[in-house]
Amino acid sequence: MKILKHAIGVLMLSSLIVACGDVSLKKEAKLEKSEIENLARIKLPASSKNIQVHTESGIDRLIVIRFILDKNDLYYFLKNAGYAEPLKQGFRPFSSKDFKNINWWNPDDAKEVIGGFSNGQKWANEIMVDVSSPSPVVYFKAHDL
Repeated sequence: MKILKHAIGVLMLSSLIVACGDVSLKKEAKLEKSEIENLARIKLPASSKNIQVHTESGIDRLIVIRFILDKNDLYYFLKNAGYAEPLKQGFRPFSSKDFKNINWWNPDDAKEVIGGFSNGQKWANEIMVDVSSPSPVVYFKAHDL
């Protein structure tokens, strides 16, 4: 009986260690637009192009997106994404170093930016938009809390 209790204890401890370990899955994602929108909790405008996506999952989920959109769609995209207040001029919520292994994640190259963050009870997101060109480049990160 004593050996059985010890074996059960070792098994439970092993399960706990595996559950709390680094079990994250990182990948460059080939997702459908609807899957991206679902994970990021946003609606991508029809003009979105050059969409790049990276996801990580483990205990929490993370999605990182970079895309270009028509300048005319920027206001509506931001409003629909939950940014009712104007984004802050010059605000850079993240850098290229945050995801240095992702070659397309280069927010440090942006010249003129606006940025902000938003959150709910179970999620948070950050956005930065390079508005220096006629077609803004959007950098977006969403994760579970």
